Amino acid sequence: MKLNNLTSGNITRQLVGFSFPLFLANLLQSVYEMIDMFFVGQFTSSAALAAISSSAMICFVLNAVCMGVTMGGSVVAVQFKRAGDEEGQKRAVGTLFSFSALAAALTMISLFLYRPILYMMWVPPEAMRYACEYMNIMSIGVFFVFGYNAVCAIVRGLGDAKSPLLFVAAASVINIILDALLVGSFKLATQGAVSATVIAQGSAFIIAVIYLKNVILFLISSPGISGYPLRC
Repeated sequence: MKLNNLTSGNITRQLVGFSFPLFLANLLQSVYEMIDMFFVGQFTSSAALAAISSSAMICFVLNAVCMGVTMGGSVVAVQFKRAGDEEGQKRAVGTLFSFSALAAALTMISLFLYRPILYMMWVPPEAMRYACEYMNIMSIGVFFVFGYNAVCAIVRGLGDAKSPLLFVAAASVINIILDALLVGSFKLATQGAVSATVIAQGSAFIIAVIYLKNVILFLISSPGISGYPLRC
């Protein structure tokens, strides 16, 4: 398992090599709704398609909050762990617990506010039912989005930007397959599309957690890299 040292070598090459996979991963993470819209547009009604289009901006805000909050704190947690700072580790663990609480709070806020927001957006009455179905399930899936971004922030803090790209690429494939099954075959419309998205995001989270566990075990069993620089 190879972790990149971002503090040596050609600066331009290091920055491009690190940022390009990060860009692709964020791009793929943003196209879940586009995949849903494609299958819903092909196999269901225009009202369901309008519902997903109307919900996309709310989902974008939720994803942005998850990414922004987890990016810094998770890297700090890893730095304390690798530095052997027990007190710092306790503070970092407390921060991670607050992340979990924040994910739960964000879920509750979304569940309470998505309907008024959809009304303020003047969603057509024929699409409102589909939009509410979509956002109800998507709000519950915020936990997976939050967890995925927290784990991937730690992995990137170790200098690995390629693995998160593979995680989200695998999730995109799962999303496409489930969309074809739930929307195309079972005609579940928005409920099928959003269920496919949430399951795909949950899969990416589980894959990222398993990978991170292996990374931590690798670091513990490799005393020769105890001084490995974590700052990017």
